Amino acid sequence: MSKQHPNISPYTPRFTKPVEVTYLFSIPDKRRRDLGNMFKSTDDFMVSYGVLLDDSLIHKIAAEWTTQGAGVLIRVSELGEKQ
Repeated sequence: MSKQHPNISPYTPRFTKPVEVTYLFSIPDKRRRDLGNMFKSTDDFMVSYGVLLDDSLIHKIAAEWTTQGAGVLIRVSELGEKQ
């Protein structure tokens, strides 16, 4: 069995057109964090697991901190799609 290149996802991307993404990041502790730094790894994860064809498709972003839950809640929709 041949090895697959590590940067090529085995998944068919769900979104292949421009999207808008909304993030709700939970605050894990009292340390100061930069909300803007939270996007890159999350965007890369969505590409790696086939949610997005490429993170350059993200044309609109909204993000906020929340004290509810744990981790991150992500909503992705095609630009112009009625929600």
